[in-house]
Amino acid sequence: MAQQGTQKEDPGMAFIQSGFQNTELMPEHELKTQLCEFEPVDLGQRKKAFVRLCLTDILMAFPYILLAIAIVAGLGPGLANAMVAIAIVGFPIYARLSRGVVLSLREREFVEAARALGSSDRLILRRHLLPHLLAPVVVAFSLDVGAKILATAGLSFLGLGTQPPTADWGSMLATARTFVILSPHVALLPGLAIFLVVLALNILGDALQDYLDPRMRHG
Repeated sequence: MAQQGTQKEDPGMAFIQSGFQNTELMPEHELKTQLCEFEPVDLGQRKKAFVRLCLTDILMAFPYILLAIAIVAGLGPGLANAMVAIAIVGFPIYARLSRGVVLSLREREFVEAARALGSSDRLILRRHLLPHLLAPVVVAFSLDVGAKILATAGLSFLGLGTQPPTADWGSMLATARTFVILSPHVALLPGLAIFLVVLALNILGDALQDYLDPRMRHG
């Protein structure tokens, strides 16, 4: 049976052919000008940023408390080493938050206007990006400090944090577990103190979030 009508033209091939035709009709100096408008890419900076992101993702892939225990086990028990370990495992959260805020702000109109006026990257970062970055970082820290206290108490409970005779809620709980049947208040008081402090810090973080977020204040 004979085919009815003509064969339908592929829209993809038509688009490519029209692009070639427009390129052929374009004057040579205009073509060179458009090709030179692409900004140069600093491969060294891209590689460094990629390595930093990979390290951040690797740290975030490990369980929080297990990585802290491994770091303290390598550095040795003590409050200073426990704080260093908690800072290392908690740093990727703030790095990811800061990067996300900066990436969302760098295409905003006020940043483009400052760049058009000739402001340097350092000036744009200090004057336009840091004020917008301060509020989410402060809120995240206030909400996360309770988790840091729990992690420190957990390391002390395992004998990797504060060492005797220095008092610590985690070490007090570890000592009181042997007297939990005869004197339950010995374990109840430090546990209640941890609970109240973490709860108060979380409430403070929620209040800071409501205060620093203009949409919550004017909504």
